Amino acid sequence: MCYAPSYGALTQLWAGTSDEGRRLGGRYLGPWAREVEPLAITQVGSFAGRCRNAPGPTLTPCLLTHPLYGLVQDEDLAQRMWEWCEKECEGF
Repeated sequence: MCYAPSYGALTQLWAGTSDEGRRLGGRYLGPWAREVEPLAITQVGSFAGRCRNAPGPTLTPCLLTHPLYGLVQDEDLAQRMWEWCEKECEGF
């Protein structure tokens, strides 16, 4: 699904300039200014809280041990992703 680039900052603009957005302090917003729950892995006390090598509230050491971490280190996958993005954006 594609939308015009002008929609890219819609959520941030709404949250930062509307009275409704002003009352949402600290909440997460998804596309089209919908309130959403954050991913559990981003929350201190969830995955990070169960990680033995997480020094305090930081997530970085814990994420390094996450089972999906290897995917971000896969050079072939990164190259394929780059090529796919280039192809998808050719007309813009």
